[in-house]
Amino acid sequence: MFEKYSIENIKEFTKNFINSERAILLLCMSIALIFWLIVQLSKSHSTTIDIPLNIKTPEGLTLKNQPPKSLKVSLKSKGWNLFSSGYRNQLQEILLSINNDKKYNYTQLQQIIKSRISSKIDITTISPSILSFKLDEYVQKKIPVKANTSIEMVNQFQLSNKIQLLPDSIDIYGPKSLISQITFVNTKDIKAKNLRENRYGKIDLLQQKNKQVKYQSNTVSYIITVEQFSEKKFTVPIKVENDTTNSIRLTPQVATVTFSVGLTKYDKVKPSDIQLSINAYNIDWREPMKLPIIIKKKPNWISNIKITPEHVDFLIITSTKNTAEDEQK
Repeated sequence: MFEKYSIENIKEFTKNFINSERAILLLCMSIALIFWLIVQLSKSHSTTIDIPLNIKTPEGLTLKNQPPKSLKVSLKSKGWNLFSSGYRNQLQEILLSINNDKKYNYTQLQQIIKSRISSKIDITTISPSILSFKLDEYVQKKIPVKANTSIEMVNQFQLSNKIQLLPDSIDIYGPKSLISQITFVNTKDIKAKNLRENRYGKIDLLQQKNKQVKYQSNTVSYIITVEQFSEKKFTVPIKVENDTTNSIRLTPQVATVTFSVGLTKYDKVKPSDIQLSINAYNIDWREPMKLPIIIKKKPNWISNIKITPEHVDFLIITSTKNTAEDEQK
């Protein structure tokens, strides 16, 4: 009885629904949807996709130029061809095996892509439209690493040694024509402010513009050692260079050298560690002049060097048959 009652209710509900305005509205919407689908199927649709490039080269060779990572391809088709994921699965990657210098024009690229998709799909644009590949020998080379620094010390402190880099040289790899031009690689800036104690860390290397060049390591460690310093001064004799006649006399013949030195090396530095000179080759014999004092030798762990005086006068002693004259310039 319950089942019969339910079936009768369903029939009654269906009859009432069919005769209702809601059923008419639903029918009209269905007809409109069908017409919309028909219209859409008759229209052309377009889309743009990126297709990754996978470039293979023979062993021992590499690309000299940096190829694009992908092709940007615009496709056009009628109906529902572009709504299917089938063509995308076929264009997940394009593999190009390059055995020698090679150039692909637009037509060749179009043929490669067209061979993977339905004939109902048209290719409207490809960017870049031309691919050019040049092969070069793949080589390895060891080069030094140089530190870029931006370091500010606390007053009365200085570097006790040159900044250490570990490693201080690395192997680089890439096309021979590029590698042969690279003589060193720089670090990014090693920055420190108000430094008064040793510092350790890691720093990235500056990458080459051409990504075909690869590094053995992209980072190096650095060690900054600092110490307190003090001022020290010596009186140092001034030597004359390039005086072939041994006729030049200086006034004065010594200079005072004032410099900063770390406390750990304060007692190690000696006057003989510093050499001053003037170069007789620079003398203009026709008119008076003062000669600048040149630092010919110094320890690399002293800094802020000042020389007093900075220039010297000189006498050129000459002789003749009758007289000996001193000419002061």
